[in-house]
Amino acid sequence: MTARAEPAQPTAVAAFAAAALSVTFIVVSRPFLDTLVYDFDEAWLILDARFILRGLRPYVDFAHHEMPLHLYLLALSGKVFGQTLVGYRMLSVSSLATSGFLLFCLARPAVGSLPALVTEALFLFSPAQMRALEAVPETPALTFTLLAAVCLFGGRGRWSAYASGVAFVAALFVKPTCLVMVIAAALSLVYARAWRRLWDLALSGLVTATAGPHNVQVRYENGNRSNLAVLTIILPPPQIEEVLPRLITQGSANFVLFLRGENFEPASQVFVEGTGVTTSFTNSRELRATVPASFAANLGTRRLRVRNGDGKESNDLSFE
Repeated sequence: MTARAEPAQPTAVAAFAAAALSVTFIVVSRPFLDTLVYDFDEAWLILDARFILRGLRPYVDFAHHEMPLHLYLLALSGKVFGQTLVGYRMLSVSSLATSGFLLFCLARPAVGSLPALVTEALFLFSPAQMRALEAVPETPALTFTLLAAVCLFGGRGRWSAYASGVAFVAALFVKPTCLVMVIAAALSLVYARAWRRLWDLALSGLVTATAGPHNVQVRYENGNRSNLAVLTIILPPPQIEEVLPRLITQGSANFVLFLRGENFEPASQVFVEGTGVTTSFTNSRELRATVPASFAANLGTRRLRVRNGDGKESNDLSFE
């Protein structure tokens, strides 16, 4: 089926109408969020999202048996809309509204603007959506999957295929059942013999999902290849934001410092003036360091630094 060509102005009007439908869905759904029946799954998901807002990490600081990205999205929703049941459920509402607009974008080139708008309206305002407004991972997973499909089948050029791979990986980190859609998308490219696009999709997905060094090379149309460059995906270094207490009495015995910041891990080590001290991991935002009395023997400022297990070091902070 070939795409239907439409004048630019009607297409812009249709896109505006599609966006208006999504906004209307949010407005209509909002009053129902605090009256829906509680779901068992969303109860522990919201609890885990609250842990993340306190600086804890899934699998490290608390048990979690699903993929982690949904928890971080829930935490973000709670931070933006408020740490209430309604605030967390707004993630599902905004995800469904975005999915409706993406569905319009996916359908419009094939069937035209009006049928695509009808499709979006049927999707958004179906009575079945009342069961999808709870804080569960299926709704954001659908959004990322549709975004990947729009980029892959509606976009042009290699960057749209790269974006599709990233979106598919995000969907898998929300809900692994999206793997079925990833396989279906790949098989459709195989059927179309779109080998270059399939390669770009697979490459971007693998690079996004895997930390570490990756070789990057440009291949020209005549078959020649450029030199290799290394793209390294790394985890962020630790960051110290606060040290308590900042003042230590001269001549004190062994004393304890509490470091607050970001990206700490169980293997993190605190260094005072370049010397490692006994370090206890509390969570990803807090460490406890036991400092020998020798560092309080003389007046002056002492520098602190944190080094993670991978060798990455933080900024310096001091105490006196």
